[in-house]
Amino acid sequence: MKPIIKTKISHASSVKWFSEIIYGWQTWGELPSRFTERQLEIYRASALSSVQNINCCSGMRLAFVTAEQEISFSFQCGNFLRSRVHFDFYENGQYTETCFFPDDTASGRVIYRKKSEGETRFEIYLPNSCDTCLSDLWLGEWKRVEAPVRKYIAFGDSITQGLDAEQPSFTYPTLLAKKKQLDLLNQGVGGYVFDSCVIERNPAFLPDIITVTYGVNDCLLIGIGERTFHRTEQEAGAFLETLQKSYPKAQIIVLTPIPWSWERKQLHRENMKKMRGMLTSLAQEAGCRVIDGRTLVPPQQEYFASDGVHPNKAGFCHYAACLWEQLDG
Repeated sequence: MKPIIKTKISHASSVKWFSEIIYGWQTWGELPSRFTERQLEIYRASALSSVQNINCCSGMRLAFVTAEQEISFSFQCGNFLRSRVHFDFYENGQYTETCFFPDDTASGRVIYRKKSEGETRFEIYLPNSCDTCLSDLWLGEWKRVEAPVRKYIAFGDSITQGLDAEQPSFTYPTLLAKKKQLDLLNQGVGGYVFDSCVIERNPAFLPDIITVTYGVNDCLLIGIGERTFHRTEQEAGAFLETLQKSYPKAQIIVLTPIPWSWERKQLHRENMKKMRGMLTSLAQEAGCRVIDGRTLVPPQQEYFASDGVHPNKAGFCHYAACLWEQLDG
């Protein structure tokens, strides 16, 4: 029987153990990360991102098989973008339960009693709006689960990162990955814009599908005079060109911005219309597939958080369902 892990993931043996069963991240130091060290250096030096955005666990999950009736682990959370501390559980591919903790819980222990009989394939999604460190795991006599063969990288801003999804597995990249049986690496960063410098080819993770979902923050910077459309067009073109050179075999899909409440203002509405048109033209010229974000989420408050910008759980479910329908069409 494999022993309870007593060390934090900064310990070498624990890092090795975690790497066998966790998807969507690498380990750098004490915390899991969705980025390489070079990418982290770029994000840390940028005024557009924050430690909360780059350290959060968007798309990260434990995956393993066990017949143990009760599994458990301890956690430490910090750098909260949102207050939620939620862990989503799946058994044999089916969502079963979310373990909720009070807002801003810094540490605690998760104890989960499984619903299935016999050997069960588990997936446990980590909180997507804070950093999370796990320790003292008890999974019983567990077995490794191989990651899906086909791989998927999601580039984008806070919507791709999954803010306001309410539950960590209900973001559009995660839902799309589950539906299409893809191994997801979510590289969404809240507040970010087109920047080809953050692309780094990883030979160990060569994606079959890449989605690119920037534009909202680019528009905001244009609106306050910190960027021009010409510069944004150059940056977006360079981003797509770098992606194609880095991953020549991947299908690249550009998703234009979804509707948002600030478009009620004339300036934002005009800028966003121009942004969508520019991104569509660039994607088509580059030979990438383009999907109009306005077809993915209806412009109704019931699909958005109170800020009118980020989809809520219902909005993300709608987003993912419309996205995979168009990809299949």
